[in-house]
Amino acid sequence: MIDKIEENPLEKYVKYSVDELETLKESYIEKINECIDNHWLSRFPVEKQDKYYKIFFIISCVLLGVGLLIMLIFFGIAWMKTEKIIDYLTLFTIAISLVMAGGGLLRLLVDGSRTHIIELKSINLILKKKKLNKNKQIMLDSNILDDIINGTISRDEFTMAKKKNYKFFITHVQVDEINDCPDQEKRKKLNLFLTTISPEMISTESVVVGVSRVGFAKLGDGDKYDKLKNNSSNIKKSKDALIGETALKNKLVLLSNDKQFRNKIRSEGGNAISVDDFKKIIEQ
Repeated sequence: MIDKIEENPLEKYVKYSVDELETLKESYIEKINECIDNHWLSRFPVEKQDKYYKIFFIISCVLLGVGLLIMLIFFGIAWMKTEKIIDYLTLFTIAISLVMAGGGLLRLLVDGSRTHIIELKSINLILKKKKLNKNKQIMLDSNILDDIINGTISRDEFTMAKKKNYKFFITHVQVDEINDCPDQEKRKKLNLFLTTISPEMISTESVVVGVSRVGFAKLGDGDKYDKLKNNSSNIKKSKDALIGETALKNKLVLLSNDKQFRNKIRSEGGNAISVDDFKKIIEQ
């Protein structure tokens, strides 16, 4: 008998269009919310649900731990004193009861949304890939430099992406950060990386005093910049906002490991992906 070959969880969504995937995504979000709303913890006030979950989770772990410990003690006694095993059956019964109680409480804490969450992650990844395949122009966020240094992402992966017609972009902000790196070895490594992938440098869409460089910045309206900066006076936020605004206005996909910043870009109508998503997409 021939074993049934399981379908790749991602492949079943490839045939859908972006609009169909967006609809599916919404349906799974509704299912997840429905599971959460129907969970017994939802009867408690919203502000206390997380607290109660942690309390019950700790109790269940304690019950399991104590039960397993007693079982180990029981088996130890049984191994040393086999003739008196009958005297310790009560101990074993208590251990089994504790393990069952702990396991039962853990099961009660599960809201049933795990399967839907797995499907939602698959849909999200295919959605990102389809959107990225339409727009293979990627802006590198500053924090990607850290991933290059620590080996989270390699030059080979960028080279593979270039062979698949992906183009990379940076602004003077990322270049300045490389040149300001105090570690000479890291600075050499990053400059070698830029030489390898040859990203195109484009001007930022706004000017920030103390950050922007003449000839590499445009005098824009600053609308997107202000929204991304979110009234912060932090110089790093200013640099991030310049990069994000430039990606938005040039319709570039932002590659960033900052989840909060990626969500901000999406809320402004842009597209942003994580390093993990990027690696999965170019490998397919």
